[in-house]
Amino acid sequence: MNHLKLFHGFGPDQYDLTLYVTGLPISGEKTVIRDLGDDGQLFFHFTEDGKLAAASGIGTTAISKEVRIAEMLIEKQKILDFMLFERPDVKLKSLLKDR
Repeated sequence: MNHLKLFHGFGPDQYDLTLYVTGLPISGEKTVIRDLGDDGQLFFHFTEDGKLAAASGIGTTAISKEVRIAEMLIEKQKILDFMLFERPDVKLKSLLKDR
């Protein structure tokens, strides 16, 4: 397996922002951004063949759950439709199900 099992959240309390990273963003060929409004932004990094390689985000602690789910998607190493990751109305948890 060519991914790093890593989930970190860190940031200064004075700004109420936290940075989250899982996987290896440098191994992604395409980055998709999901805007979550006041909660922050998520960045999904995909390999050339459509597998999720990494996820990162900056925002409130509300995005930590999304990054944890992304970590599970990275572990599955499934080929995914990256367009779904742009849409906040698509729950990441639904992508965990085998189709």
